[in-house]
This record gives sequence, structure tokens and C-alpha cells, in this order.
Amino acid sequence: YYWKKVAHETQARAFRAQLELAAEIDKPVIIHSREAAPDVVALLESVQSYTGNFRDYTFMFINSG
Repeated sequence: YYWKKVAHETQARAFRAQLELAAEIDKPVIIHSREAAPDVVALLESVQSYTGNFRDYTFMFINSG
């Protein structure tokens, strides 16, 4: 999102796949994002189960699911 070199939709698909894999193999996710918080939160909410940390450098939100 921040560097704008890859389409947001492409990044979202890859991120969703990573979240689903982490949930499947029961591993935590560590997310550092910039200028993507609303989309990151929406994707996290759409995945059934995950654990980990999320930090967005635009408003410093940290959550552990």
C-alpha cells in the first residue's frame, strides 16, 4: 500500500492466503502495515481464527487475537 508498486487487490489476496495458512498450521501472524489499517482489519475479521500482533504505523493500533 505505502509504496504503491503492487495493486491493492493483489496484496489483499496474498495476505488472505497467508492468514489462512497461519490459521491452518496454528502459527501467529505479525503484521506491520502503513496506510492500510482499514483493509487489514477487514481481512483479519474475515478470517475465522488467528493469533498475533498488528501494528499500523499511521495510528499505532496493536491487537492480539
